[in-house]
This record gives sequence, structure tokens and C-alpha cells, in this order.
Amino acid sequence: MPTVKPRSEEQPAPPVQHGSRYITLTEANAKDIWSTSVYSYAPGGGGPGGGLANDKLRIGGWGDQYVALLQFDLPDVPCSSKVSLELYNNNDSHAPTPMYLSIITAPWNWQRGDRLWWRDLPSSSPWQNRVLPAPGLNTWTSIDISDLFGKWCSKELPNYGLMLRPVENNNNYDTFYSTRYSGSDDLRPRLVISY
Repeated sequence: MPTVKPRSEEQPAPPVQHGSRYITLTEANAKDIWSTSVYSYAPGGGGPGGGLANDKLRIGGWGDQYVALLQFDLPDVPCSSKVSLELYNNNDSHAPTPMYLSIITAPWNWQRGDRLWWRDLPSSSPWQNRVLPAPGLNTWTSIDISDLFGKWCSKELPNYGLMLRPVENNNNYDTFYSTRYSGSDDLRPRLVISY
């Protein structure tokens, strides 16, 4: 089980509860990207929109919108397990924004090394009208997805992943590390599973 190696600007992971384990999300067991509604951050520019598959997942905007998409392989655990998605919000965030949690309702993909154009975003639907609070800086954000995981696990819903959208986009944005973050494997997105 990995443990976080604290540095001066990072906080250590919360203690693991009895019967819990971490699963770090990597490019081998997950895919993630962020996209934008106006300016393309991907090489070559262009637009409208176009996300960037880099070491960050950004949610927010400055009049435009940034959204993050994440899909992961379901771990082989009971469908009744308590599952949290944890993301590390780094100091590249600015005036952090609360987020809407949505489920993606159609398959999606992009060519590795390219952007996910805004026009190609998959359809999504709000999940239980959930609004997640604005994350703190340089700390973990924990999102309880137990109900959603249970529906994916039982095949009641297809697992196309989830999307995080901003509540505010007036020069507000959250910046989480992605599955491609190379500074420390321990700060990549992860699942915390309790059974």
C-alpha cells in the first residue's frame, strides 16, 4: 500500500482506516483529461476549445469553462464497498470553485497526445444533483462515489466515468494532479476502498 511522502508544500495522506486500501490511478487502469470551451491549450492551438492530456486536471474557467473527465477500471471488490475518489489539489489552483459531479453517459476517447475538443465531449448527467465543496490548496479532496460505484459494479449503469464541472468560472479554477503526474506517484488520483 503506497504512502504519501510529505514535502513542505504537501500534506500527508489521512490514515488508512481498518479494512481499507488505496488504488492509485495510472494510465494503465484509468484515463483522464481536461477540456476547455474556448481557447485550446493543446499543442497547435485552434478552437473552439480543446483539452490537454497533461499532468493536471483543471476545473473552473475565466468566463469560459474547464471540465475534467475521469474513467477507471472497476476494482474487484464487493459492490457494497465504500469507495472514495481522492484528488490532490495543488497550488496552481486559483480561487477554488465548488464542482458539480456528473456521470458520463456515452463512450469517449481521444487520440493520445491530442486534445479532446469541446465539441467532442461525451454526454453527461448530474449525479444526484451533487455539488462538491471548493477544495483546499495543497491537500486531498475526497469524493464519496459509493452509490455510483455500486451501480457501475452491479451493471445497473454502464461505467463511462465521471465529469467534474465548475460551479463558478469567474477566474476560478481547481487544479488536481492527473494520472500522468510524474513528480510523485503518491499524488496521482486514487481510490480509497473500505469493506
